[in-house]
Amino acid sequence: MGQVALLCKQDRLYRAETREAEKGDKEKEKEARRRRRGRRQGRGQGQGKRRGGEALMRIGIVADTHGNEDLMMRAAAMLQDMFEVERFIHLGDNEGDADKLSSLGLPHIGVPGIYDSDYPEKGDSCAHMEDIGDFTLVAIHDLRDLGRLRGRAFHIVCHAHSHSHTLAVNLGKLFLNPGHLKGEKDRGNPPSCAFLEIKEGTAKATIVDLKGEVLSEMEFILPKGDDGSNF
Repeated sequence: MGQVALLCKQDRLYRAETREAEKGDKEKEKEARRRRRGRRQGRGQGQGKRRGGEALMRIGIVADTHGNEDLMMRAAAMLQDMFEVERFIHLGDNEGDADKLSSLGLPHIGVPGIYDSDYPEKGDSCAHMEDIGDFTLVAIHDLRDLGRLRGRAFHIVCHAHSHSHTLAVNLGKLFLNPGHLKGEKDRGNPPSCAFLEIKEGTAKATIVDLKGEVLSEMEFILPKGDDGSNF
């Protein structure tokens, strides 16, 4: 089985395990609320912007909006107000929705999804790659688009398409799916979004609901000497 097919299979298994683990998980919900309250109190005491080990960049990540501008803007405004993101990445479906993020006054980029009419013709431009600090980030819609990047080095993969949020480390890389913003529920999943906090040698990914409650978070530490080429 090829690496891309294996990643897709592992992503499906991870989503199934996540759904099972979240059933009736009231304690996790309470802990997420407690963390949010702590963060809000910290900002109220002037600790919210920059401090020791300050972030190089905070990026808001949204996906699978499918024309639901109201839900997308609600999520984006929350990420900007509560988590002080400095820019946005839209992971497709629909790529045109990303342009509406300009009204928030922050930079943004978007990649096409499978429902974008020019998706098949875009080829390598279906993927966006950039360096942020020590990391190389890839933004794609479908995990299968990683096949276009064979031989390229990267550390973080932001992907979408499944409408189900996931966080995982696989093949020495951080994989982040923020979930969907299509509606109040789709494929049995409520809406969610994410943000990345990039620091020197570390990247912290956090998935939140539209109230800013933490659903999942993970810190990824870049191994010394890792150039991201093991794909």
